[in-house]
Amino acid sequence: MSSTPSNPKPQPQTAAGGTSPAVGEVEPELRPQVTSPKVKPVVLGVTGVFIALVAGWALFFTESAEATLGVLVGWIGNWFGWFYILLATAILVFVVVLALRYSKIRLGKDTDRPEYSTFAWASMLFAAGIGTDVMFFAVAEPASQYLAPPVTEAGSLDAAREGTVWTLFHYGITGWGMYTLMGIALGYFAHRKGLPLAVRSALYPLFGKRIKGGVGNA
Repeated sequence: MSSTPSNPKPQPQTAAGGTSPAVGEVEPELRPQVTSPKVKPVVLGVTGVFIALVAGWALFFTESAEATLGVLVGWIGNWFGWFYILLATAILVFVVVLALRYSKIRLGKDTDRPEYSTFAWASMLFAAGIGTDVMFFAVAEPASQYLAPPVTEAGSLDAAREGTVWTLFHYGITGWGMYTLMGIALGYFAHRKGLPLAVRSALYPLFGKRIKGGVGNA
């Protein structure tokens, strides 16, 4: 590195003769001092009303909600179950490729270092991230899949096999691939680019400043 700070790094020129941010860079005005996202009243209001309506429907019209949602979930599983499995597999392959090609890029500044040891990080990951699942669903999910399998006969040997397969699919390497993708997207744009720690920030390369408006709210 040069020891003469008076020799700035050249910037790409725009058509008007000014400078524009490099590819993947974020305009300074979009870089907040903190990475905590502000509360969006529109987003909070719309989602709050929707959740309240669905919860009220399930609470006061239990039979109707159970029948309708059961049909809906069954239809989605029958017609789009293959897509769900394909998507999870594709995401896993994608994050493995990212790890092999870009593992040296930090999810933070180049001078940042981990605040916790690998053991402490892994402990928090399992205890806080999926602690309840490990304690409860490690037994409950295989049992529920065995007693109410999606396709085969309940209580059969095939149901036991399916229960194990689906549990490993949900909590095995495919599930962690999905978590990893979201972690990379949020961590990169929040801690390296200085954008708010929100899902909308991961869409900045596609929509630019519009993530601060209606596009980001949607």
